Amino acid sequence: MGATPDAGAHAARRYFIQGERSTFATNSSVLGVGEDGSLFRPAVSILDGGGKTGWLYGLSSRTMEDRAECDAHFARGSTSSTSSPMRNS
Repeated sequence: MGATPDAGAHAARRYFIQGERSTFATNSSVLGVGEDGSLFRPAVSILDGGGKTGWLYGLSSRTMEDRAECDAHFARGSTSSTSSPMRNS
């Protein structure tokens, strides 16, 4: 006969997806320089811009009892990593 799972250990699965976007726009004014060191007028504008999007996603699976212990731990305001009740699963 096989082992039966603990009836009190209900798994809580949490999925998360987080996106973040960063953009930039620049306008640089530059002057040309001749061979003799003289500056050319007028200044030339160089425009540039772009962006980057990053994604973070994952799955967390803990038993309801582990989750309750963690919530109680952080509710007490404890930040010590040595006394954390969180367990690897």
